[in-house]
Amino acid sequence: MAGLRPAEINSAINKAMKVCLLNGIDAAEHFRSFYVFDGNRGSTYCDWRMTKQGFTLVVMNAPVLHMSIAHWQWEMVDKVMSIQ
Repeated sequence: MAGLRPAEINSAINKAMKVCLLNGIDAAEHFRSFYVFDGNRGSTYCDWRMTKQGFTLVVMNAPVLHMSIAHWQWEMVDKVMSIQ
């Protein structure tokens, strides 16, 4: 997610997974971690794949201090309001 540090992303993902748990939803259905090899650096790092619902929960739980996150959050509000 643009503008966020890895620790902030991981925190948002962990909170989103807790939301699933509290709702009796298996987080594994919405979040999958996998390792990527970076040939330029010669190292691996953890990345995530997630469903649309999982991604939405992550955006909702991300810090709003970044313009890109604020933009995503406002788009979600607009989508919800257009359904009503």
